[in-house]
Amino acid sequence: MTKDKGTAPLVSICCATYNHEKYLVQALDSFLMQKVSFPIEIVIGDDCSTDSTPRIVQDYAGRFPELFRVIASDANVGVSQNGFRIRAAARGKYIALCEGDDYWTDPEKLQKQVDFLEKNPDFTVASHWVDNVGDSGELLEKQVFTGEKCPEVFGVEQAIRGTPTHMNSWVFRTSALRAIPQPKMDLVLRLPAHDEPLLLLLLVQGKGFCFPEKMGAWRHHAGGYWTPRTELNRRFALLQYFYSLPMLLNGEVGMTYRIAVANQVKWGEERLAWAVVHGSGPFAAFKLQRMMNESELVPGGRGAAVLGLAARRAARDIVTYPRVLGGRALRSMGLR
Repeated sequence: MTKDKGTAPLVSICCATYNHEKYLVQALDSFLMQKVSFPIEIVIGDDCSTDSTPRIVQDYAGRFPELFRVIASDANVGVSQNGFRIRAAARGKYIALCEGDDYWTDPEKLQKQVDFLEKNPDFTVASHWVDNVGDSGELLEKQVFTGEKCPEVFGVEQAIRGTPTHMNSWVFRTSALRAIPQPKMDLVLRLPAHDEPLLLLLLVQGKGFCFPEKMGAWRHHAGGYWTPRTELNRRFALLQYFYSLPMLLNGEVGMTYRIAVANQVKWGEERLAWAVVHGSGPFAAFKLQRMMNESELVPGGRGAAVLGLAARRAARDIVTYPRVLGGRALRSMGLR
């Protein structure tokens, strides 16, 4: 892949990285293998890594100065802010996302997605299926969030329920990103997981398309942002997104999706209550109480409602299976 120096890129590949020394080379090589008919740039945001990630980034930037732009940190700014600043620096008409521990597997991925968006101005996002891989790149037996359940054409309705395709598969219009009102972008950056709200706000402006092809890999490893989280933390992060939906959709789609939002909030609270009682360890209810008290995004009274739901679920389990589920429920509530 080459790019004439001084030529404006059509696509900006935005790669956020932090302590990814074991994986970054594979990610960067998957960018360089792309066969495209247009100029690109690769914008790397290193969030003050403490391993050899900065050295790897500088090595690639030194070998390919016409392609790489590096945004480094003197202090850790966090995953959301790191992603925001490299997207803000993008100069391309389109932005492609891939974090430093993931990678692409199809050398024609970018060409396919850009060709589609160029021919279909009513679409803002093009994505595709991905594989789930382990630390060494091995295909995992359990495959989740691969995008295979996403319809070929998707929109706000799918995004309300959570991200229908993985973030490292997205190519989207930079103009759509720039059009997001700053107060809503500020809210996106406050949420513990920013991919769901970001995709939602992009889809408010146009449709999404999902290629039914696996063209990338999402790596699960202990040092990742999402994989090490407990079920309780994952469910709470998603519920905060559901709670923020009225603010994110305010003034965009009117009341069209009011029922859908209410259903997702209800589903999210039920799943969070399930996580309190099952598999979250002892004193899960107290952990959740603290998290909900500390979050500015939890509406007043909802913490008590979720904990009440968890208590009713625990009581039902105690009655139904007193020795197995009952014992687990008591431990989760700090009562045994």
